[in-house]
Order: sequence, then structure tokens, then C-alpha cells
Amino acid sequence: MQKILLSLLISIFFYSMQHCQSKTETMNKRFEIEGRQIDTAKQVVYCQEMVGGYDEKTGVNWDGYKYVPCEDIDYKTTNLIFMGSSITFKEYFPIKTTDISSLNIIQHSIGYSYDYTAILSPLENLVYIVWNNCYSSQIDIKG
Repeated sequence: MQKILLSLLISIFFYSMQHCQSKTETMNKRFEIEGRQIDTAKQVVYCQEMVGGYDEKTGVNWDGYKYVPCEDIDYKTTNLIFMGSSITFKEYFPIKTTDISSLNIIQHSIGYSYDYTAILSPLENLVYIVWNNCYSSQIDIKG
């Protein structure tokens, strides 16, 4: 059931991305996911880069950020992965050792100071614990 739901969500997202590209009035849409900006018109994923300086007229230091093209995410080949309540790019998915399509969410907990997901990898007989989109630990369930 979860695989079907995951496939459905991914399909809806990519359908909407294609739909946005086909209409002139929506070509300049940008979406922000996990601190990255997806520009559908330019077909680029942008990352934040810190900027700052010193204004000599006012004597004030300033800082902020700007968006620059991500070097590690290719718009045409990336996928979005929905796991629990988090969405991440395939390049940032914390479990690198297994086929993503074989994974099953077995528990997702959201709380004031925690947000973790337990993911079963039946091919490896492992349960992965992912906390705040970072790989936290794994439990061997062989035997």
C-alpha cells in the first residue's frame, strides 16, 4: 500500500511539473524543497550560497544568501523521494546501499524534538532509522 501511495505521489508531482512547463503563464514557477529551489522554466535546481560584506557608508556588516545552480543535482535526472513526512532529492537520500523501490516505511514518528522514520529493506534484512533526513542507524533482522 505504501509503495502504491509513494508511486502515486511521485507521479502526481512529475505530472504537475510537466503541466507547469506546458503553460506559458506558469513557466516561471519556482518550488522550494529542502532548502533547494526548483526552477521549472530553466530546468535548474538551485542551492543557497551565503553572501555578506561590509557597507563602508553605514559601517554595518551584512549577510544573507543567494541561489546558485547546484552542482550535485541534475534537474533532468534527479527524483524526489517521499519518506514519512520528508521529501528529499535522490542525491541526498541517506540510504545509499539499497534499491529505493524495495524499501517500506514501517514506522514514522513526529514529535516536538524528534522526527524519525523506520524503513525496512527486505532485500538486505535491515531496518534503517532515518532521523531528520539523515541516516541514523540500522538494525540487522536476519534470522
